[in-house]
Amino acid sequence: AAFPAYFVCERCGKFFADAHSSEEISGDNLVIPATGHNVPATWTNDALNHWHLCDCGEKFDAAAHTYDEWTVTRAPSTTDSGLRSRTCTVCGYVQTETVAPLANPDETDEDDSAAGEGNESASDGAQPSMGDVTRRALPYVALTALVSLGLCGAALLLRKKRTR
Repeated sequence: AAFPAYFVCERCGKFFADAHSSEEISGDNLVIPATGHNVPATWTNDALNHWHLCDCGEKFDAAAHTYDEWTVTRAPSTTDSGLRSRTCTVCGYVQTETVAPLANPDETDEDDSAAGEGNESASDGAQPSMGDVTRRALPYVALTALVSLGLCGAALLLRKKRTR
């Protein structure tokens, strides 16, 4: 049986069911009335979500971050990566991301629209122009052609040696 009301002996600290201390009860049978949650107005967060944390440890109002637009905080150069960040409009959590270095000195952060390390399309959804794609692909095409020529030359030399 649970005891919603009990008395505590000031000398020994034991719990009793009556004021005369005649019926001792164990702590397992005590009912401690709930006092309600103390949920502060400040937000607690991690990299994915934010929430209000009660003194008892329970989370309230948990939700994913809602971010504003990306802002370049350090522009990339041809030798150094840049940084961009965005802030959760609810709790103030700041997410920071690396922006890849520029491929050549003619590029600016406007060319890449801070697309981040993956260099997908710009954050506004615009596709890169064919000139951008060609300029970026040209070194890889040239390297592939040189390797192919080298392999063909090596194959011809091996064939010539075998026929002698």
